[in-house]
Amino acid sequence: MVNGNAPIRVVDGQVMRTPLFDVFRLYQQFMTGTALVVDVAAYGYTVTPFDRVSSPHGPAEPVYVTYVDASATRRADGSIAITVINRHRDQNCLVTLQIDGQAGLRLMQGVQQTSNTVEDTTATVSDITTAVTPLSAGVLQAELPAHSITWLVLQGRDDENR
Repeated sequence: MVNGNAPIRVVDGQVMRTPLFDVFRLYQQFMTGTALVVDVAAYGYTVTPFDRVSSPHGPAEPVYVTYVDASATRRADGSIAITVINRHRDQNCLVTLQIDGQAGLRLMQGVQQTSNTVEDTTATVSDITTAVTPLSAGVLQAELPAHSITWLVLQGRDDENR
């Protein structure tokens, strides 16, 4: 959990949080509850896993990875939390989120982690509630900066009194 690709680093005897620290913290804060099925349709790229590591099972098959990935949960209070990742190194991505069977949803909270480059040792976490646009019943649109993670919490009208 310290140094390497970790949320906490020790540099010259000083302990510092890396951008991964906030990623873990925000996943823990937002993504509680029951996992929901998420379908992602996005452009992507092909990678060969472990292409530099020999395997006793033979060469790994290439895998198609989408630039955008998402996960969702239904939380105990009935709200839906969604995390959307833009993996693209250089390009922003305009995403449309369609939540089937949830016409009365409205955005309650939106947080996004961004940085200037993928090599940055710091990142900014900011409120993006105003950057998410409702298009129609159960459909939202958001601009995802390159190499960013976005957390959204949606609440239905029926869920407000729970």
